[in-house]
Amino acid sequence: MLRPVSALLRYKLGYICRRTGPSLLYRNFSKTCLVTQENKPWYLNVPEVKDTDNSSPFITPITFPSTPVPHSVKIISEHLNDKLAVTNIIVFDTAHSNTTTSIHSMAKYVIIGTVRSFRHLQSCNDELVKFVKAEFGCIPKSEGLITSGILKKRQRRINRKTNIGKVTKKEQDESGWCLIASNVDGVFINIMTEERRNELNLEELYCPPEDMEQYQKKQQEQQAKSFVDEEDNVLLGLRKLMMKNTRRYYSTAAKNSTSVTLEEALTIQDLKAASNLLQQEPKPYLTITSVLGSLPTLIEIDTKGWVELFNQATSTQHHLDEEYWSSRFKFFQLLYLSKTNNLLNSEQRKNGDVISLNQELNYFINDFFRFKQAMLYQPTREELIKFIQICNHYINMQPNYNGLMSANFWITRALKSYQYNDPEAVHDPRVVRLLLSSMHKGTSNLNALYEYIHLITNEFKLNHLSDNIIKEIIGALVETANWAVLFRFWNHCLIEFGGDSGLWAFFLKSLLEKNDPYILAQLMEKGNLIWIYRAKVEINPELKKVLVELFDKFDNRYTNLKTLLNL
Repeated sequence: MLRPVSALLRYKLGYICRRTGPSLLYRNFSKTCLVTQENKPWYLNVPEVKDTDNSSPFITPITFPSTPVPHSVKIISEHLNDKLAVTNIIVFDTAHSNTTTSIHSMAKYVIIGTVRSFRHLQSCNDELVKFVKAEFGCIPKSEGLITSGILKKRQRRINRKTNIGKVTKKEQDESGWCLIASNVDGVFINIMTEERRNELNLEELYCPPEDMEQYQKKQQEQQAKSFVDEEDNVLLGLRKLMMKNTRRYYSTAAKNSTSVTLEEALTIQDLKAASNLLQQEPKPYLTITSVLGSLPTLIEIDTKGWVELFNQATSTQHHLDEEYWSSRFKFFQLLYLSKTNNLLNSEQRKNGDVISLNQELNYFINDFFRFKQAMLYQPTREELIKFIQICNHYINMQPNYNGLMSANFWITRALKSYQYNDPEAVHDPRVVRLLLSSMHKGTSNLNALYEYIHLITNEFKLNHLSDNIIKEIIGALVETANWAVLFRFWNHCLIEFGGDSGLWAFFLKSLLEKNDPYILAQLMEKGNLIWIYRAKVEINPELKKVLVELFDKFDNRYTNLKTLLNL
């Protein structure tokens, strides 16, 4: 008879325990547990945490100063490094520095970082402004870049006219540098490309005196590297060979840099030798400007090479005084005049050649106005006036609508340097007069001319305007034949200057020179000359001569009015 299965199992288990003892059972159980641990399911296998790989070039530590810094500085620096991929970030404490310059009156902490490209720079500028607004509730001010939204809107508007679009595309420069005033604990942020950072070497300006040697040594190594790269640049070698065809002012044989002075090297435009001689003079930038002004008018100049040399000379100066800024402005002015003279004397001057002057005007914006602000110095009104005069000279070389647009593009960018520190600069009578003359040329004019005149008429106090400004407005409106705006402006002037015989003489003389029969008839029919009688204007010889000429054009039709004015 077959036994049940349970009884058979009990029999076998009892046999094993009696035969081998409990140790065998324990060993088999332990072995079973070990096998179970080795065969755990995949979701229970937790990998070990590995150390962070810091070998990536985009993971770089932030260099903070030895002094304590506010929490806001750390937040902004970490956001730049972690979220915006800005590398090589250095924070300088200018509030506790022993040196006394204008930097300490504006900035307490300066952050410098490097980006990979111009597009990366533009993105970082936009994102950092948004971050500061959201995190600290402050509105930062950004200089040096046009926001992406404004750039797209401007490009769509300009592309409607093909010719203007071509000009403007050449004017959009990639300066590779933006300065952001965060308005939080006096923090200023400089973000720039690696090439621009090596060129300016702002670390030398912001660092404490004991670290000055460290950054100067770094800059010398970069300059030495750049000289090696120049030797391998075939295009640069061909350009130098072409320039040596001019007699006397170009070297045709290699010279030992130690046997010539800085002035001699600059005279023959041996810029490489000149760069090695900058340390021999206490203020080499004065020599550079002086030699550039003494070169012949029609000589070809390597503009980029001269600018790089002047910036190299700047890095040797520990204090930038008014003499330096005056010399720097004159330097860029000479570069512009040199290019202008070459274009004026060229036999076949084309419109594209004039547009190439935009490069020289761009140097003014990026390497003078922006650079001076980055050094925490405020551009003066005299520098603004001289720059607008240069832009008006550019308009004379290209007296058409495109020339007016290009010149006003650069003037607008220069005015941004005065937006916060000296907003009253646009009310200066000299600036107002130059701005008016930059908005019209011949029969061409910008719509901004009428908007600016409307602003002067309604927001400025007319009694604060000089006669020259009023005459400039009248001349511009007569030249562009905008009669409605002219008579509207003249009616405002009559309230304040109705008794000024000089302005009356200029107004009537401008209309006679334009010699528009319809406008002259309207002037007589609407009784504008009655104002002379009502305001008791003194009819001096100049005004009398103009009135007689005006009445002669209408024979004897207005004899009563002529008798009323005692003519």
